[in-house]
This record gives sequence, structure tokens and C-alpha cells, in this order.
Amino acid sequence: MLARQQLESFSVHTSHYNDLDESTLKQLYKLRKHVFIDRLKWNIVSYNGGNSEKDEYDNSDSYYIYTMSDGILSGCVRLRSSSKATLFTGALSYVRPSYLEPSISAVTWEASRFCLKKYSASNSSPHRNRFGIDLRTISIFKSMVEFGINNEISQYEAAIVPAMSRVLRQSGWEHRMLNKDVAAFGEPILYVLLPCTEAIHSKLSYEMY
Repeated sequence: MLARQQLESFSVHTSHYNDLDESTLKQLYKLRKHVFIDRLKWNIVSYNGGNSEKDEYDNSDSYYIYTMSDGILSGCVRLRSSSKATLFTGALSYVRPSYLEPSISAVTWEASRFCLKKYSASNSSPHRNRFGIDLRTISIFKSMVEFGINNEISQYEAAIVPAMSRVLRQSGWEHRMLNKDVAAFGEPILYVLLPCTEAIHSKLSYEMY
């Protein structure tokens, strides 16, 4: 499965793990390493050095939504059914409220590893919404909701930092925060549920302009 949406200076793609070519996967892992390890200095347990950040969940149970800018992968997120093994059954199991576990089913998916390549100061992105949110971010969110609606996914579960919660709201994606803890990399981490509805899709579409 491979879908693509063309926007002004970037394109948005949705792909199953098995459909990603080696070059795209390499760029995806390299971007995650650059953002999470080099820029944010997160202590990710599964990272063992090198130029790639990948873990045991990067496999045939995963889908990816990513943006390409001038032939370069510039943003991505990983999606997995919560009925499969995920970070919430592994390293982040302490973040998901225990009372939710019996209700987590195939209609809930995990969203993880969202990251975006920063533009240099000399090449600042002009593509932002009224709140200053990068349109690549909103485009990825919008594609996530489209993927959810098309695959009968009612919601995504995600562990995010507070800054991402603000980005979600200013992009038009209202969500519920059900737990707060501290991640291994030392920052507060929020467990949130992100609904996949036509109303949310409309709000995200509105915030694109």
C-alpha cells in the first residue's frame, strides 16, 4: 500500500513497512537519530550507536507516514495496531493507564516516533499556519486521520511531550490526556488519545490555510 499527496514544496506519503525501499528506510532512521539522539539528546534504550535510530517495532506490522522535500525525507511518524506489540506493551508500558488495557483493541493504533527535519535559519520554511505550525506537521496529522478513517481506526494512542500537545491543539487535533509521567530521557511525558473523525479531519484541513 502506497499513497501520496502532493503539496507546494513537499509530498506526503503513506506506506507499509514492506513497501519502503532501502533508501527511504535509511533516510527515515537517519532523521530519527538526528532528531531524537543528536538534537533532543534523548536516552532511547534501544539505540545502540551509529547513524540510525530503529527498534524492534520497525517491522512488517508498521505503517509510516512521511514527507519528502526536494527528494529528501523531512518528516515521519510510525503507526502500529495496538493489538500488536508496541511501545505501550514494552518500554512505555508504565505510561498507559492500567484501566485502559482491557479496552485497547484493533480499533486503537499506536502513533510513535514523530519527527521533523528543521529548516536552517537561511532556509526558513514559509509554509506555516496562523499559529506558526509547520504545514508538514499538519499534513502528517491529516494523513494519519485519513489513514484511520479508511482503516476503521477510532483513535491513536501516543506518548508525547507537553510541547507536542500544544502543536496538536494548534493544528486542530483536539485530544485527551489520560496520564502524565517522566520518560527515560528525563522530560515529562503525556499519554494521550487522538480521535480519528471526520470533524477532526475538517479542523486539520482548515488549519492548513
